[in-house]
Amino acid sequence: MRTNIKKFTLSILLCGIGMWIVAGLWHNLIMANLYKDVHATHDGIGLLLVAYFVLAGFMAYLYPFIYKGKKTVIDGLKFG
Repeated sequence: MRTNIKKFTLSILLCGIGMWIVAGLWHNLIMANLYKDVHATHDGIGLLLVAYFVLAGFMAYLYPFIYKGKKTVIDGLKFG
């Protein structure tokens, strides 16, 4: 039981931080030219991080119910 909680918590943390990093790279590097007229203020960045962790929690909770294959990292990335 403790191992499942540790795995669940670890998956939430890794998924949330991963989504936050990918979103930051996307909006600040790739789409920066599109946002020339909009000046980023980063006021709600803490709320966004919490929202990514909540989304990661939903994804980590639903994963065992929806995906019934081998539980490998590659299959998890395909699901996410």
